[in-house]
Amino acid sequence: MSDSLRNLFSHIKNAQARRALIVPYGNSKVVLTTLNVLQQNGYIRGYRFTEPRKLEISLKYKNQKPAINQIIIYEKKRRCSLSIDQLARRKSNELLQGTLILSTSKGIMSDITAHKLNVGGEVICKVS
Repeated sequence: MSDSLRNLFSHIKNAQARRALIVPYGNSKVVLTTLNVLQQNGYIRGYRFTEPRKLEISLKYKNQKPAINQIIIYEKKRRCSLSIDQLARRKSNELLQGTLILSTSKGIMSDITAHKLNVGGEVICKVS
């Protein structure tokens, strides 16, 4: 999972550096669920299918700057699990800005969604 997300985020970062509006990319379940989280949290405009196994990701910019400033992917050995209580405390700490993307028993989702669904999970990456 880390390799496919690392590759996805690399494509997005490179496209943003070129100020591209669209990024072509391959379709997979991990990619789609991650793109859904990015779209729900305002980091991309959306995506559309161009072929059965191909996507076009529509990037988002705010005041000429990319909506995604930083992406930190947590390697398998550095990943940590967050309990429901830790997710609740995390939101009260203003120093921890951005969105955590978690792998939970209910699928890949943001820390906010995990908190609402009352599930913990393993941190995959942080997007800000």
